Amino acid sequence: MNPQHACYILGAAPLVGSWPEPLPGDMIIAADAGWKHLLELGWRADAVIGDFDTDAPPPDTLFPEPRVSIIRLPAEKDDTDMAAAIQLGLDSGHSIFYLLGGTGGRLDHTLANIQCLAALAGLGHAAFLTDNGATLTALAGPGTIAFPDGSRGTVSIFAHSDWVGGVTLAGFKYPLKDASLVNTRALGVSNELTGGAASASIGRGTAIVVFPDALRPNLIRNEA
Repeated sequence: MNPQHACYILGAAPLVGSWPEPLPGDMIIAADAGWKHLLELGWRADAVIGDFDTDAPPPDTLFPEPRVSIIRLPAEKDDTDMAAAIQLGLDSGHSIFYLLGGTGGRLDHTLANIQCLAALAGLGHAAFLTDNGATLTALAGPGTIAFPDGSRGTVSIFAHSDWVGGVTLAGFKYPLKDASLVNTRALGVSNELTGGAASASIGRGTAIVVFPDALRPNLIRNEA
């Protein structure tokens, strides 16, 4: 992966899965009640953003300004708190995003967070959504994700757009070359890595890729 600084965003859903530890210079944002996870992880936030309509905002003594920016949003708005946090990360110049606490709660918010992955991929960025035992990411064509030698596990690829073209899978039990996927058929579900280096690429459209959370891709590229 490109060693540029990443943006970590903590949502309000339970923390599941695994992720790389933040490095010095990475940005950490809590979206709404996700601020409680900061206490659980022992992380220091750069910002807390949300409408706090279902939970109280953090006490000022816990996240003193100006070191931590607390941004209160209106309850009636077009974007979710997670999307607002992502925009804050984009405005700060980040292009790698880790979305934690974004699944396992409300199903509609999980789907909204998957749409956020697709939106970030469409901008040419890399984004990861952690889940229980798995990580989700998005590819926007032409886009590629690659895994290092020795990778094993189940990987699924789904069409997010109506149609995804130029799908090529190498290093999989069921390889593909210049194939097509549609979002009304789960043709790409439950493929298997064979233990060597592997890659999945698409030429056109947007796809969601689900892979074991123990794996760390050594490349993800979206050429927006």
